[in-house]
Amino acid sequence: MHPVSIAICMPRLSYGGAEHVTVQVANELAKEAEISILTKDPRGPLRGRLAESIHVIPCRTSALWFTDVVTILRKIQPLLIFSIFWDLSVFLSIVRSFLPTHSKLILRESTSPSTHLFQTSHLAPFYFRLYRHCYRKADLVIAPSNGVAREIAVLCGDKPANVQIIDNCPDMTRLDGVSMKDSESLDRTIVSVGRLTRPKGFDLLIGAFKDSLFEQNGYSLKIFGEGEEEKALKALIGKLGLTDDVSLMGNRKDPLDFVRRSAAYVMPSRYEGLSNAMLEAICLGVPVVATVRNTSAEEAIKDGDNGILVKETDVQSIRDGLDKAHEMLNRFDRISIAENARGRFSSTVMLASYRRHFYNVLNGYR
Repeated sequence: MHPVSIAICMPRLSYGGAEHVTVQVANELAKEAEISILTKDPRGPLRGRLAESIHVIPCRTSALWFTDVVTILRKIQPLLIFSIFWDLSVFLSIVRSFLPTHSKLILRESTSPSTHLFQTSHLAPFYFRLYRHCYRKADLVIAPSNGVAREIAVLCGDKPANVQIIDNCPDMTRLDGVSMKDSESLDRTIVSVGRLTRPKGFDLLIGAFKDSLFEQNGYSLKIFGEGEEEKALKALIGKLGLTDDVSLMGNRKDPLDFVRRSAAYVMPSRYEGLSNAMLEAICLGVPVVATVRNTSAEEAIKDGDNGILVKETDVQSIRDGLDKAHEMLNRFDRISIAENARGRFSSTVMLASYRRHFYNVLNGYR
């Protein structure tokens, strides 16, 4: 009996929450299935974390990436196609009649789609119809939080998509090698991790750090990641006179050691699903300051317990959240934060859920 063939369309093998989750899922499925990963980034840093049995198939990096994906899928004839980013998911839904007729299609939505696409574009009505078509055409849509699932339900209206919620979970094999720190031996830093894009809100965080209690008491801010906003963020840091206090650290192989030594982690996103980097922070016992509007932070952070929730996504509100966190630093129980987070956000449970739902979609193909 031949193993089940699954194709995972994953543009980047670089660091990011969606990518980390997908690598875990691919390695779990590879225990009994034949996994192929179609990517524009075959030599990315996450390549080394893939199981040896997984086939990595390179695609062109230009717009021809889309046509390459269709051509390769028609050639390898997978029983299941898994797409993790919205642009390719929409494309695959539109061209599904050109894909192998037996292939099932599973899409993963990582963040709030209506906020991400519609409210920021004059093409909102077009995007609305496109996304709704995309979800309804899929055999399964995976949402990482209740909030994202509700967004999808609103978009689909009276013809709902098949949506299942599977919480993001950190890769515990990465976390197990990182010891937690007690409050007396922490670095005088606060940290944030993510792509340097407008949705991540790092411009708001930099502005909020200025004149915050953390800045006034000699703490520094370290931001890990790369992206198109890097030049603008550097200019903002200079404009605010924070060149000695705020550092853009770029991509690091693993920033977890910096995270676990920090006084607090900050998620200042304008919109976000269930942030994997935020979950990694609480699994290391680090209290989190997180924005609530258009994010799923409330599903992981309890105000005053394992962090501070910021109701509005603006500079002053985030600064107020930072100040509150600074005042509470000695009251956060980092060991309890870590134990509770690791108990709830179990990668074992997440991977079992992915496996069950994948094979439910495959039905008789197993």
